[in-house]
Amino acid sequence: KGWIVIWVGNAMEPLSPADRNLLKLSPGRFFSSTVQHAMYVTENFRVTPSYDDVSFLAHETHRKPLKRRSVYKLDKESGKNHKYKLPAEPERRAILLVSPLKHKLKDGESLDSPSTKKISPNEAVKYMQFEIGAEEGASHDTGDVRVQREFYERLGQFVNKMDMRSPNEPYHRYALKDYIRSRWIVHDLVHEDGRQLRCHWYQEHNLWGTDFDQLSFAHVMAHLDLERRIISRARDDTEEEEHPMHQELCDAHEWYPLGTSLSLSGEDIVEKVVNVVAQEEEDAVPEGMDNYVRIMSEKFMMDSRRQWATHKKRHKKIK
Repeated sequence: KGWIVIWVGNAMEPLSPADRNLLKLSPGRFFSSTVQHAMYVTENFRVTPSYDDVSFLAHETHRKPLKRRSVYKLDKESGKNHKYKLPAEPERRAILLVSPLKHKLKDGESLDSPSTKKISPNEAVKYMQFEIGAEEGASHDTGDVRVQREFYERLGQFVNKMDMRSPNEPYHRYALKDYIRSRWIVHDLVHEDGRQLRCHWYQEHNLWGTDFDQLSFAHVMAHLDLERRIISRARDDTEEEEHPMHQELCDAHEWYPLGTSLSLSGEDIVEKVVNVVAQEEEDAVPEGMDNYVRIMSEKFMMDSRRQWATHKKRHKKIK
């Protein structure tokens, strides 16, 4: 089906970890320069993605600019709908599309809390262990995995120390929080930011020689986010507040900015969300487009899939 198989020397020998990781984390050189997206799927994935599955995920790597719009949120206590205005959002491009890490330790276990809940690196490794198919009860937080995890934890403790900062210096923290599932990954093969992110992830993961590429990814994202906040002079971390509401109103929190100019983070959206009764303001659509990493939750994936299928059906009728 379009592939030419070429047998090379030592083809029957197992691939080295570096070679095996290359196809998953940084596959750009395996494809023609005309290929725009590549999707990796682990060999033991439960189902084989269909053409529609792949087309839908590729479609979700781009978001057109959104105008200012109204959304409604049901207050469970009062039973009334509250109307909110969401600000206009710039056009977005995801150079990497993945799904968030599930907080599960065994099959059939229900999720007591959303995957957006903050967890420690130690907890995250346990969930990753289930994700890669380790036997129940087995511990993988040993050897190189433990060294890697403890290094990231100590790195955060060192970087975040207040006594090493000037009183006039903005406080930006290094925090491991972007934990993902890597059973499937959609790569953007066109843009340079995508190539640099893949190389960064690949090099970091090979440095430790473990099976937990999700842990390496969390570090790469923490590093890039800290760098972005410092360069763009983002708000001080001590001034930020928790706003769980915005995660129900829109999916802005699932787009993780990489640039420093147009990138609009989930926190920026929350700051602009206003109750229509309290305030009415015009908000022009920002021009241009920046690059993001998108960690797409099941909730918004299901909603987007329904909209995508409806649009596809209408398009067929028009033809």
